[in-house]
Amino acid sequence: HFDRFFFGISTPEGILTPNEWFQQHTHWLLDLVTGFFYLAFVGIFMAMGFHYRFTLPRLLRNRPEAPNAEWIRSRAHAMFWEFFWVNMLGYSTYYWYPAAPPWYVSLYGLGPANLSALPNAAGCLRFDQLLGTHFFTGMYGRSADVFGAIPSLHVAYPLLSVLFAFELRSLRAFSVFFYLIMCFSAVYLNHHYILDLLWGSSYALLVCFVLDQLGKRKTSAA
Repeated sequence: HFDRFFFGISTPEGILTPNEWFQQHTHWLLDLVTGFFYLAFVGIFMAMGFHYRFTLPRLLRNRPEAPNAEWIRSRAHAMFWEFFWVNMLGYSTYYWYPAAPPWYVSLYGLGPANLSALPNAAGCLRFDQLLGTHFFTGMYGRSADVFGAIPSLHVAYPLLSVLFAFELRSLRAFSVFFYLIMCFSAVYLNHHYILDLLWGSSYALLVCFVLDQLGKRKTSAA
C-alpha cells in the first residue's frame, strides 16, 4: 500500500506498484545484469573493502598530498565493523518485524500469513534460465526466512560503500552505480518494495552516523 500510494504507476489495469509493473516489462539483458549484481553484492562490497584496506594505501604512498595510509586502513577497518552492525540490526529486524516480499504477495495475496510458504527466487529465476544455472534456485531453496523483506540489506551494503568511497575518494562513481543498480535490481527482480530499500538505506546511514560519533568521542577522550 505504501508503494502503491507514493510510487504507484497508472495502467489500464489500475495502479501498480513499481515491482508489479516491472514484471510486465522484463528484458533478458536486464535479467542478466540485475541477476549478476544481486548474486555478487556481498562479494563486490568485500572487494571494495579490501581495496581500501590493502590496495589504496599502496597506490597513494608516493603522493605527498594523499591522506595518511594508516588513516585509510583505519577507515577500511571501520567499514567492516559497520557492515557487521548493519547485519546485526537487519537480521534482528527480520524477527521482530517479519514482512513479506513482493513475490509472496503475488502468490498468496495480503491475507493472513501463509507460514507454510516456501522460499522463492522470483525474478532471479530468469537469470538462472538464461545461463542454465541453479545459483538462485539453490540459494533460495535453502533460505530459512520467507518473511525477511524489511530491511533490504541488498541496498544497505552498497550505500555503506558509497559513504566510504566519498570519504576515501576512491571508487566513487562505481559505488554510486553499485547502489543504484542494486536499488533497481531489488525491485525489478520482485524481491523488495521501495519501502524496503528506504528502510535498508536508513539502517546504513544510522549505523554509519552512530559509529562515527562513537569514534569521535573515543578520539576526544584519548
